[in-house]
Amino acid sequence: MIHACKTCATFQPQKKKEEMVLREIPTRAWSHLATDILHFGGTDYLLEILKLKNKSAKEINNHLEELFHRFGVPDIVFSDNNPFNSTECQSLTEILPFRYVYSSPNYPQSNGQAEKAVDIAKRRLEKCREDKSSISLALLNYRNMKIPGLNATPAQLMFNRRMKTTLQISDEMLQPEIQTEVQEKLKQRQKKAADYYNKTASRKQVRFEEKQPVLITDGRTNEWKPAVIIEKSTTAPRSYLVRNEKGHEVVRTSRHIRENYNPTLTTVTVKQKEATQKSWVWYNDIESTSTENQQEKTSASNEKKVTGTIEDQPDLTRGDDTASSPARSDKQNTSPSRISVAKPKSSTFPT
Repeated sequence: MIHACKTCATFQPQKKKEEMVLREIPTRAWSHLATDILHFGGTDYLLEILKLKNKSAKEINNHLEELFHRFGVPDIVFSDNNPFNSTECQSLTEILPFRYVYSSPNYPQSNGQAEKAVDIAKRRLEKCREDKSSISLALLNYRNMKIPGLNATPAQLMFNRRMKTTLQISDEMLQPEIQTEVQEKLKQRQKKAADYYNKTASRKQVRFEEKQPVLITDGRTNEWKPAVIIEKSTTAPRSYLVRNEKGHEVVRTSRHIRENYNPTLTTVTVKQKEATQKSWVWYNDIESTSTENQQEKTSASNEKKVTGTIEDQPDLTRGDDTASSPARSDKQNTSPSRISVAKPKSSTFPT
């Protein structure tokens, strides 16, 4: 019954979180990167941290290209959609052999590594602004701090050596040291995090098919609106390309998609080019007229039983106005709402 109600379907609660998607542990440094744009103090930064003149695709490409030429080309870059999914940003993948994997819109936890890095960087920038210290020096010290659970610093993971800072350190500690156990430690750390996260996650893996009517939300409100599946996304895990009720094509993660048990798409199909000119109709709206008529009939029937003044088979030969008037009215008016009902003589009912 709830599935057939338009209002109930629109304002359903958010779906339970799904099990964590475990990313492949890279076998070498700089193979898999995660990037994001940090905004602080009126300025945009691209994590490494690189100051940006603006957030245009051209500016981002210039900095990424410089990084890749300095440290090598990665295999995969995890990022948000905008602006990294633009045609101009994508053009860099045609020049250099790497590919983007995008997080789902309004689902930042799918790019958690970069989001965490943004949070750490913001706190360090705030401290530097407070005591007017060097940002680059703060980053140098951060790169030389051990990562909990790995017993290695970011510099050691990247270069297999510690970096010399303003703190005193022996030459022996600055010698290169191959990090042989990092990959295994990363797997253990990842599994531990996934086990904890999945304790409260849904184990039901819902898969959607092309042209399947569904309900979608943007993750920021509790409103679920009709849409249709176009195809499974090839650039984001557990995400789908869908067409919403306005005819726009958007990407949604499976957590923001649910089954539509009362299909509502009557004129919109996957291949339509002018979907915005089509109408979306709820089936229960189509039947609303007949439902209201049925309710009127039921109400009239109940009223008839309560007063007891309308006879099922009135004797028209008696000339009794009390009985014949309602009977004639019943034959002349087909709508139950227009039947005249005589006032009962009993004092049981209010007059």
